[in-house]
Amino acid sequence: MNSHDSPPLPSDDALAQRLQTHWQANTPPLNQDAAWHRLQAQLAPAPAHAPVRHGLRLMTRLAEWRSWWMPTLTFATGGACAALVMALLAPMTLAPSPPSTPFVALSGPATPVPTAGARLQVAFAADARLADINALLLQLDASVVAGPSALGLYTLQVAPDTAAQALQRLQSSPLVDSAAQAPAM
Repeated sequence: MNSHDSPPLPSDDALAQRLQTHWQANTPPLNQDAAWHRLQAQLAPAPAHAPVRHGLRLMTRLAEWRSWWMPTLTFATGGACAALVMALLAPMTLAPSPPSTPFVALSGPATPVPTAGARLQVAFAADARLADINALLLQLDASVVAGPSALGLYTLQVAPDTAAQALQRLQSSPLVDSAAQAPAM
């Protein structure tokens, strides 16, 4: 019993002793030398040069040839498949790509397009609702042509003959923080 076992119970000692007595009574003693000699007698020594029949020699040579030829054939087949894939994919991957169309932002071209109409810069109030802003722009017949900028300014376009009235109306609206004539581009 080692130090990791639990302490023996009285019934465990009695059971262990009964098992040991039974084992010794029913198990014959083992003579290792005699067992080894019996095993050696059963293993007959192989003849030094067994006669090889012609058919057996051919099978041996075929098995030997197959042991080195099959891996070589497998490797060659893999190489041929890789070469075929490269030959078929090379025209597709190495062909020049068609010229791409230049990038155009959804808001329009980067250069301003000259238009007929007056432009106003407007900063809407932070608490202004989009529906109210849309209603105001419809009343003024104005459209958003740029914005919001980094400062939160929108550029509106109105008809040239109504620019002054539109500017006054925007400046007096509670939806607008500031409104001014946009600088010329």
